[in-house]
Amino acid sequence: MDTNYSFDLIETAEKAKCFDMIASYFYNRNFGTLSKTDIELIMFNIYYKIQLDKCRDEYKGIDYGKLSEYEIGRKLGLTKKRVSNLAEKCELRFGKGHFEWKSPLKKLLADPKRVNVQRGIVRITIPNQSLFNAIQENIENEGGIVDIQLNGHLLQVSTNDLLLLICRICDNDEEQMMIKAVKQELEKNNALQKVDDLLTLVKKATEIGVDITQILANLTNPTASVLSSLAVNLIDKLKK
Repeated sequence: MDTNYSFDLIETAEKAKCFDMIASYFYNRNFGTLSKTDIELIMFNIYYKIQLDKCRDEYKGIDYGKLSEYEIGRKLGLTKKRVSNLAEKCELRFGKGHFEWKSPLKKLLADPKRVNVQRGIVRITIPNQSLFNAIQENIENEGGIVDIQLNGHLLQVSTNDLLLLICRICDNDEEQMMIKAVKQELEKNNALQKVDDLLTLVKKATEIGVDITQILANLTNPTASVLSSLAVNLIDKLKK
C-alpha cells in the first residue's frame, strides 16, 4: 500500500484536532452509527478545509481563484466533478450557516481573465459551487436573472444585474462614494431620489439610462480600485 499520502502536510497540532473531531462521531455512544458516505464526507471536509485555509489572505478572505478542484481530485483520486459535489455537501453539512461570498466575488471580479463581456451579457467563471449558489441567490433576490449554463461554474448575467451585484459587495467607503456619484448623475437628469439606499438609486439610474459603469470607472479613491478596474474592464469589452 502506498503510504505517501498528503496527511503528512498537516501540522501535528492540527492532526490532533482532526482526530478529536473524528472521535466525537465514534466515542459518544455512537460507535458504528456513521455510514461509509458520512465517514468519507468527514475525511474530505478535513482535507478541503486545510486547502481553503491556504487560500486565505491577510484579511481572512478566501481567494477561490487559488483553489484548484482538479489538483485536489488528483491528490485524492477523485474526479473534479466529485470534488465539487463533496465541497458543496461539506458547506451544507459543516458550514456555519452564513456563507461569505462578497469578498471572494470581489477577488474574482478583479481578475479580467475570469470576466467576459459580449453584447451586454457578462460571463464570470466561478470555481466553487457554494460560491456560485450564493451569488445566484443574491442576484435573484434583487429580481435579476441568472442564465443557467451546461458548465456549472459559468455565471451568466446581464450587465445591469452585475452592476446591482457590485452594489452588494461594496464596503462602506465605496458605497458612500457611489451614492454621491449616482445622486449627482440623477440630479443632472432631473430624477434625484430622496433616499440613501445604493441599490434603489442604481436601479433608478439604470431605468433612465445612466451609465453606471462609467460612474464606477470614474471613482478614483484607492478603496474603490477593484470596482473601478472592473468597470473599466467592462467598458472596454462592451466597446468591442
